Amino acid sequence: SSIRLNAQYDAASHYLLAGDRARGTELLQDFRARYPDHALTAGIGARLVESYEADGQWAAAARELDGINQSSDDPAVQREALYLAADYYQRAGETSLAIDRYRDYAHTWKQPLAPRMEAMLTLADIYAGQGESVKRNYWLNAIADAHDQAAEQADDRSRYLAASAVSEIADGHYERYLAI
Repeated sequence: SSIRLNAQYDAASHYLLAGDRARGTELLQDFRARYPDHALTAGIGARLVESYEADGQWAAAARELDGINQSSDDPAVQREALYLAADYYQRAGETSLAIDRYRDYAHTWKQPLAPRMEAMLTLADIYAGQGESVKRNYWLNAIADAHDQAAEQADDRSRYLAASAVSEIADGHYERYLAI
């Protein structure tokens, strides 16, 4: 009945407000499983992300953000969900999933420039940590190219990132030259 629907959703909300996120999360997940087509189900993903963030459950929050990215029709929501999912997967130590999300973000969302540049920088840093210099150089070049194509969106941060990327690439070439 509609009373049960509202009661379960309200109970979940009250548990979350009272600080019992485990019970509130459980009720929201059950609600979503029982009533996938109900209007209230649309906002459950965001509420779960909030709860998982508060508990530091980064992988669970990232999975919810993946779902929001897939189901949303709003490009701004998709963009934010994808970027946050990448960040949360990285926090959770799930590097391969973080790489996939950052790569998707960098290739899909050319604008706004600032988060795209940060996504590419994060990819370059991840690959540096893994000792994959070819992939790191790819993303360093992508940073420089993105700045060059940015025109009026270029700012001090993008100039700094592009200059640092080009300088690091040049250092690599110089070291190979010295070795020869």
